[in-house]
Amino acid sequence: MIASAPTSYHVQLQRTAEAAAIPYDVMLEALDAAGQRLALPRLLVSLPSGEASTLLAIDAQYAGTTLRVLDVNPFPRECQSAGGCLWQLSDTL
Repeated sequence: MIASAPTSYHVQLQRTAEAAAIPYDVMLEALDAAGQRLALPRLLVSLPSGEASTLLAIDAQYAGTTLRVLDVNPFPRECQSAGGCLWQLSDTL
């Protein structure tokens, strides 16, 4: 029997209770199994205050990768979702 691919992929971000009290953005980049940067667009995640953990939908091209935090910005972008927002940036920078 051949298993079908999942219909959606998600990334879960967790932070400490102290960090959850502060809203901020996190920039992420995808790495392969050897820890090398992949030529995939970077991701920007906006984390609202009060959320210690968030689960966000992610594009299937990131399946099997490891995400590394590149930057944390204390001036988050506007996000209308209570659980946080994820944007795929337009290029790999």
